[in-house]
Amino acid sequence: MKKILFTLSLLVITLSGFTQTCEEREGKLLEMVGSLSSLYIYNTYTTIGSVCDGAVKEVYTDSFATAILEEQKGMLDLVIEKMNGLVMNKTLKDPSDVNYVNSLVPLLTGLKKQAQAYIDYMQTKEDSHKTLYSTARKSNWKSICEIMDIPYKEE
Repeated sequence: MKKILFTLSLLVITLSGFTQTCEEREGKLLEMVGSLSSLYIYNTYTTIGSVCDGAVKEVYTDSFATAILEEQKGMLDLVIEKMNGLVMNKTLKDPSDVNYVNSLVPLLTGLKKQAQAYIDYMQTKEDSHKTLYSTARKSNWKSICEIMDIPYKEE
């Protein structure tokens, strides 16, 4: 009897996964991608900031910090390319998904500019690059707050 109940329970659990339509599964997958995107932009922002702080405090050498920031820029390039591809290939059906991706691309580009501004500062030690970094950092944080629905407080 226990084997029959176990088999029936397993069958019910297995079949319940098939009761979702493609649209329902797609919606859940897109929701997960949105969550991962939010996590990615937040972590990229904090990584860039932490590396720059480490360089200022001389915890990292300029060459080590530059290498990490270049890696971040490379990953951002890849994500920007994939996001643009989703829109250009009309992969996304829901206009709100297209709008979300279209709001992410400028932020991803801004994060790349933030990293590059600090790389430029480390190479030249010119204050103008520090100013560009600071401006990009503040703008990026404001965008992250908007996308993630975090209350924004100006510094």
